[in-house]
Amino acid sequence: MAKEYRKRKYEEEYRTFKEDWELEFFFVSTGSGKCICLLCDNVISQFKRSNLQRHHDTKHPKFSTDFPKGGELRAEKLARLKQNRTAQKNLFHTNTSERATEASYKITHELMKKMKPYTDGEMVKDCILLACSTLFPEKKDLEREAKKIQLSDSTVARRASDISENIAHTLKDKLSSAEFVSLAMDESLDINDTPQLLIFIRAINKKFNIGPEKITAFTTDGAPAMLGKRNGAVALLKETLKNGGVAAEGIFSYHCIVHQQAMFAKFKCLNEVMANVIEVVNYIRARARNHLNFKLLCEEFDTHYGDLVLHTEIRWLSKGRMLAHFMDLLEPLKSFIVGQGETSRFSFLDDKEWVLSVAFLCDITQHLNELNIKMQGRNKTVYELYTAVRVFSDKLDVLEQSVRGSDYRFFPTVQKVMAMHADALLPCQSQFCDVLTELKQNYTSRFHDFKDHSNIFLLVKNPFLIEVNEMKQISDQLGLVQLQMEFVELKSSDELQRQFRITDVVDFWKLVGHLPNISRLAKRIISMFPSTYRLSLQHTTEALRIAVSSAEPDFKSLVRQKECQKSH
Repeated sequence: MAKEYRKRKYEEEYRTFKEDWELEFFFVSTGSGKCICLLCDNVISQFKRSNLQRHHDTKHPKFSTDFPKGGELRAEKLARLKQNRTAQKNLFHTNTSERATEASYKITHELMKKMKPYTDGEMVKDCILLACSTLFPEKKDLEREAKKIQLSDSTVARRASDISENIAHTLKDKLSSAEFVSLAMDESLDINDTPQLLIFIRAINKKFNIGPEKITAFTTDGAPAMLGKRNGAVALLKETLKNGGVAAEGIFSYHCIVHQQAMFAKFKCLNEVMANVIEVVNYIRARARNHLNFKLLCEEFDTHYGDLVLHTEIRWLSKGRMLAHFMDLLEPLKSFIVGQGETSRFSFLDDKEWVLSVAFLCDITQHLNELNIKMQGRNKTVYELYTAVRVFSDKLDVLEQSVRGSDYRFFPTVQKVMAMHADALLPCQSQFCDVLTELKQNYTSRFHDFKDHSNIFLLVKNPFLIEVNEMKQISDQLGLVQLQMEFVELKSSDELQRQFRITDVVDFWKLVGHLPNISRLAKRIISMFPSTYRLSLQHTTEALRIAVSSAEPDFKSLVRQKECQKSH
């Protein structure tokens, strides 16, 4: 019977790193089953003496000559290299920790900019780990480093607070170099009915300190708290400026252009119609949204939409989308309500004049929504939005004339209802005309203050369309005697005309610094806010500041501060 020999395993013979190999071959253990050469950073994966000796003799043949074995010089060299490696390891771990902290801040910033809840941080981290393990399955160290990113909800909340404070300091630094400042103030209720005052700032930069004398305009949402003659925010601010020796009379004060559209809600003749629509929508969404019969009815009537949508209370114009869905789903709505035995409760659905009024409301809000979209945007200027409003005012004339002539080509929903209920138009025609007339009058009166400055807006938008005699009126209006003379110089310059054709309006006015009065006027107008553009965020002050601010936080500074806090 042949004798069996048990083959020795590598783990049994070479399972530990010998300490004397450090001085003999200048290798040290990495602590993860491998060893590394202190002279060239080469890694050997087996604790085997012959492998270390072969590497040392082959790669560093002269080392033992320069540092003889058994000598103090060799021992000192080893101690110095080991100390350097320890320092490098500490630095690596510190850098890794800093990068993980920086990543945590950057992800938090992105979450807040997208207005996501703090609890989404953990979900983002899970996605990062999943991506690492899928894309780089062999690089376990990558996944290990990603796990160090702290993104719990409490951590995200703290990071958001730090970022918000950093942005506040950044904004203050920027404002210290502002030449002109315009304020836009808007008060909204959050989800807990707590008033939130949002103050937006637009500034023209130039290097000197900020002061109240730089405020050129106030734009508000038109609420009494903003416009009250004695206790309104604008009145109080102007009084404060006067007490500080600032001529507040030269400061522009406007209602927000976008918010003026909310006046459409004040037409009493349509308020009851809208209240009925909302009642139906709430009823249907509560009972029929997931009801199979309602879905089958939508398919049977071949509707464009498959569900109703809710409106947002603080944005009356958002009801336009709800009205469009409502009119499209009107027939299946009526059939469903009949099936529920609620016809007496919603008897107005069979009223032809009521349906026609809803159709008119749907079409007119669509026209207003189109204007609203044109007027939204971070970098919109007051003269651009005033132009949009003026054009819309002219369109209202066209709409009114069309309705008076029984021409509803600009009211597609009304036309669709008229095809079935033409006899209902006559009683409603006068009401529709009155609405358009009053809407036109409201726009004319509400934007009278803008109209007074229309030539100034045009001057900033395109100075080469202004005539010299018109410039005299502007000069007299503003009490700036030299303005007209500077304008003549500007308009006669072929080079400035060429630059205007190839340069953005804002950049163009940077080129006319040699004309101080007209340059300062343009900067004042450019800095003005045309809109407060109401927000309905549900987060804290920190989240609000991060979400709406264009200022980028200093992430490196945040990380340094965090590391300093850890060392205390």
